[in-house]
Amino acid sequence: MAENRKMAFHDCSQLDTAKRPSGKYELLFGLEDRPPLLKMLLYGAQWALLFLPMITVSAGVVSSYLGFGPAEETAFLGRILLISGGIMVLQTLFGHRLPLLDGPSSVIMLVLIALAPLGLASISGGFICGGILTALLGFLGLFRYIKNLFTDLVVGVITSLIALSLIPFMLPLILGRSSGHPHGDPSVLLVSALIMATMILFTYRLKTIHRTYSFLWAIVLGAALMMAIGKFSLPDTASQTWFRFPRPFWGPKPELDAVSIATFMIAYLAVVANEVGSIYSIAEVVGNENLESKLHRGIGFTGLGGAVSGVVPTLGTVSYALSPGVVFATRVGSRFALTACGGIVLVAALCEKLNAFLAAIPLPVVGAALMVAMGSQLMVGMSIVFRKKGELSSRDYYVAGVPLILGTAASILPQPFLDLLPLWLRVMVGNGMVVGIVSVLLLEHVLLRNGKEHRRTEGEIPVKTGTAGNKTDKDQNSKV
Repeated sequence: MAENRKMAFHDCSQLDTAKRPSGKYELLFGLEDRPPLLKMLLYGAQWALLFLPMITVSAGVVSSYLGFGPAEETAFLGRILLISGGIMVLQTLFGHRLPLLDGPSSVIMLVLIALAPLGLASISGGFICGGILTALLGFLGLFRYIKNLFTDLVVGVITSLIALSLIPFMLPLILGRSSGHPHGDPSVLLVSALIMATMILFTYRLKTIHRTYSFLWAIVLGAALMMAIGKFSLPDTASQTWFRFPRPFWGPKPELDAVSIATFMIAYLAVVANEVGSIYSIAEVVGNENLESKLHRGIGFTGLGGAVSGVVPTLGTVSYALSPGVVFATRVGSRFALTACGGIVLVAALCEKLNAFLAAIPLPVVGAALMVAMGSQLMVGMSIVFRKKGELSSRDYYVAGVPLILGTAASILPQPFLDLLPLWLRVMVGNGMVVGIVSVLLLEHVLLRNGKEHRRTEGEIPVKTGTAGNKTDKDQNSKV
């Protein structure tokens, strides 16, 4: 008995001191590794600290466009947290089973903003239709008929485009733009730079287990620095209850509106492409065993989250492509860390006091941490683009380069120009992800189609695993 306990302790300690290879990169915890409970909760808290402020920002933006008051906005945020946390738990345990954040989709957020004049009932109707069709696409395995659309170039561009399209949203955060400082605050920028430098140094210099907390250290340091310059204070939670279910919870009776339905159909094509890009890119880091079934389940649960979000109503979910950057930075590829994160998000949805603390993290700190993660994210996408060969052809330059430029440009189009466009077109043109995804699909499969050249798809993503008990690369690839 004592010997067994000693062996168990030895096995657990090995996780802290030895890197565990998983996928293409060396990770401290692989995809199926279960970290000790305390460590798993800390890893989940890291993800939650990064995730919750982003949800708060999304909820605030959409609430302002939908004309919500303070009480409605609070309930809206609570519903987003409930749906996001629940879908994250379901995805990591039964869906894609990968270390991916699942939260509000930027594509859907932009659609809600653009369709706000139609009213919440019309939005809910289109939302439900788009979500149900996406769920059927995944759960019935219909995605296998279109999977060849997502070649290395397409997946690499989508992965990199996420990082580039987020720059216009992250830049105001690290500059410290606010009503009092519309052009930014140099002191906030200095703090943001220190946070980024700290994260990079921690990730690169710290050894073994300590580097996995790089996001947590950076957030704590950033909050302390922001407090030191008078830009942050702890929230007052005296007037808030410990536990409260979001009210109101149900939305108005859905209405079927042609513009809303058509818009959500197109938007969910982008959501599916986003989901595929996220799953492919994280598979590049943690491994691709049974990837096709993971794709189907991941798309199915994403559609289910969208359908439920239309009923509630709230923001539809998607797997975040920033996740590989975070995994690469922390060296923790365990999906159970994201299960813990989903549980924390669910608790935050019901606990007003905890939600207030987590949501109070200064936005410049979040922006700085994301900038570092997006640097890794960008290069993961580039590694997928270059994976098929060492040197790209002139055709590849156009297929990969032009969509990246167009998508980045679309994300910074001025709002006065977008206001000149019809509603349905404004939703698409003003979304860098939509523009980039449509562009790369057209160039790869229509305008510059090359029938003789067969690129690798998800079944041929190389997998290198060194965890005991895992099958060989040959065995794993034969199953996909």
